[in-house]
Amino acid sequence: MDKELFVGTIAWFAPSIPADTKQSISDAIIDHGGKCSDTFDPIRVTHVVAQDPRFAEYNAALKNLLSVITPEWVESCLARGRLLPTRPFSPDPSHLFANVCVCVADLPPGDAEIIYGAVLGLGGQWAHSLTRFVTHVIANDPNDPKCILARNKPSIRIVTPLWVEDCLRIGRRVPDDAYLHDQSQKIDSESAKIPSSLPHIDADPEVTIPEFTNPPAKLFAGHTLYIDPDISLSAPYLESFTQLVQKCGGIVSKSLSAATIAVCLDRSTSTYTTAFQKGIILGNIQWVFDMIFKGEFLDPLKQLLHYPIPSKTQSIPKMQDLAICVSLYSGDARAYIEQLIRLVGAKYTKTLTPTNTHLIVPKAEGKKYAAARYWSLHVVNHLWIEESYAKWQMQSVSDPKYTQFLADGTLTQVVGQTQLKVADLAELISKPKESVIVEVDSDQEEDSAKENLQATTISNETEVRLQNRRSENSQELSIVPSTPRNPLEVVRDTVEQRSRSSRKSAQAATEKLHTAIEDLNEFQRHHSKLPKLPGEDTRKRKERAGTPSSKRSKNSPVADIQAIKILPTGFALDHLKEDDIEKLSKLGVMLVDDPSETTHVALEKIKRTEKFLVALAYGPKIVDRSYIEALLSQDTTLDPDDFLLKDKEGERQLLAGKTLLDVVKSAKDYCAKGGLFHKMGFNITPNTKAQGDVLKRIIEAHGGKCKFIKSARSKEYLVNNDQLVLIAGSSDGQFVEGANAYGKKHGYSVKAYTSEWVLSSIVRMDVTFDSEYRAD
Repeated sequence: MDKELFVGTIAWFAPSIPADTKQSISDAIIDHGGKCSDTFDPIRVTHVVAQDPRFAEYNAALKNLLSVITPEWVESCLARGRLLPTRPFSPDPSHLFANVCVCVADLPPGDAEIIYGAVLGLGGQWAHSLTRFVTHVIANDPNDPKCILARNKPSIRIVTPLWVEDCLRIGRRVPDDAYLHDQSQKIDSESAKIPSSLPHIDADPEVTIPEFTNPPAKLFAGHTLYIDPDISLSAPYLESFTQLVQKCGGIVSKSLSAATIAVCLDRSTSTYTTAFQKGIILGNIQWVFDMIFKGEFLDPLKQLLHYPIPSKTQSIPKMQDLAICVSLYSGDARAYIEQLIRLVGAKYTKTLTPTNTHLIVPKAEGKKYAAARYWSLHVVNHLWIEESYAKWQMQSVSDPKYTQFLADGTLTQVVGQTQLKVADLAELISKPKESVIVEVDSDQEEDSAKENLQATTISNETEVRLQNRRSENSQELSIVPSTPRNPLEVVRDTVEQRSRSSRKSAQAATEKLHTAIEDLNEFQRHHSKLPKLPGEDTRKRKERAGTPSSKRSKNSPVADIQAIKILPTGFALDHLKEDDIEKLSKLGVMLVDDPSETTHVALEKIKRTEKFLVALAYGPKIVDRSYIEALLSQDTTLDPDDFLLKDKEGERQLLAGKTLLDVVKSAKDYCAKGGLFHKMGFNITPNTKAQGDVLKRIIEAHGGKCKFIKSARSKEYLVNNDQLVLIAGSSDGQFVEGANAYGKKHGYSVKAYTSEWVLSSIVRMDVTFDSEYRAD
């Protein structure tokens, strides 16, 4: 058994722990490299051992991100021979999601934030990708790539979002059996309706179901909350969130001008800017949940992750090139640091290799610390990442406060105590940003209030509860006329433009939004051990770091591991098994679900799926789906250029005389210039054929900016170079007339086109305002 299992662990025992239990557990910790403290010192203590939360130091422990665990955690770690997550061993009976670790697949960003906030606040964990700790994948579409991979793991349950929603609604841990996906069919919207009662919950009176205490009834008394439309909550989760706030004495308003609190995802939206300038309290969804579950009002500036993130699309300059590893932190403190690493745009790695740039440790000890010193990596404490995030600027590692420890190797400040400063936030908000001009009339405020009123309307239509998008693997944005429909959500514009590198690093950083499929290599990476320490053979270290050996032959697995990242779209991959994914991984091929990460897109024919159209923004090569089949059948590395897609009929119908090679070349050129729609603004009306939120994602991937126009008499449009572009549906004649009147009044040229013009422009990689797709 590992005698250094608890190195870095300093435990303190709550008074209620029986003396014999305290003795046996403390002996076990000390015998395996840990320490125990007789006093509660949040600077030194890492773990609090307790049987229940009824002790004076409990709230202080949570505030300082210490791990509060039962004695069973120590026993289980010893039995398994490795450190286990601490949250499943919380002594708090109100933690509904103890022993739960969720991974969200294909949900809107706002819904994912709600789920992660609720699960985290009630004792659970969440993961961006499929790690060995994941217990539940939450998805609308059971054919999402994450679900396909999860189906090979019997321990992972694939459930609908209704499971978390019902748990929140009734305040109890609902058995998940009734929410499991049928693996052969997508969930039916009618059968997905939430019943007025949940008989399956009460069917077995012998089952003990965790509950949390009633939400604090006066927590938000006197407060009115406004939810930034950019969060893009689906109707069911907006309704659930609203009801929860109301139970706590608050009001959810549809007008920012009436709000005392604004809930935002990031700081790039007009909602954030306006609220900041008006002195409205600003926080995010996690902040709201933490207050509800802790029963006290918290200052969002005192915890970095309670405040809206700086940007969904930008990383801190130069930090996107960093690879950072973390050691000797555990529980919530570790999760907190990992999240900061991703948000600043750096790459977080679980293992330490010579290719890392930084190691974050709280103490000058441990195997990784020794390895980092040997490899001459930067070794810093958590203050470095916290203050880099808080100031949104990479701090110098030469500053002594980031590299010094006390004589006993500990820090003088615990994790999570760095606070945001209003002066720093004001400076960031005042920095000039490259953005599309928003032209506004003097009576904008009144109209904006009316539009905000419409922006967060709660739908009472029951079929909206779990309305699935058709699988992106089969959904084509068709030119065939369809019944006009309103998008479910109204999303306001952001203010940042995205270059290729910033878009890519930000998607890797936030995952808020959480969409990449992980291949088996990633899954197994969580099981791997640390690289050998100083003295290990250089060749082996390089191979562990992913550096190909010069002696490898072209056909040996793998000449360039994971160099080929394929985004499959337009066809199903249900037949793939875990062994197939492992085989592809060994051949250096990784299946991805994030268009920004792809090097190749696999199609069976030219098909305008959302993923394909977004992926074109990054200039990937287009291969035939047979490339994947050939790799699996031949079990050897193959040149993807030998499998480039050939679709003459598709080129004739969709590319207007161009070839796929022409399109890919143009896509690469535009990618280097910021995107096909760089610096262009798009004003989208309610009844476009392509669903509004889908259209927005596609346009923004290509460098454009979007604003949803909710009124034909709108006084606010995106305008660039005296040009107003309106994307309208066939029934949006009044919107076209309104935009023309606005353009005539202000001297702007109005271009009114259907969504088909956007899609055709992208697939042809050409922006031409002709008469073919005009909407007026």
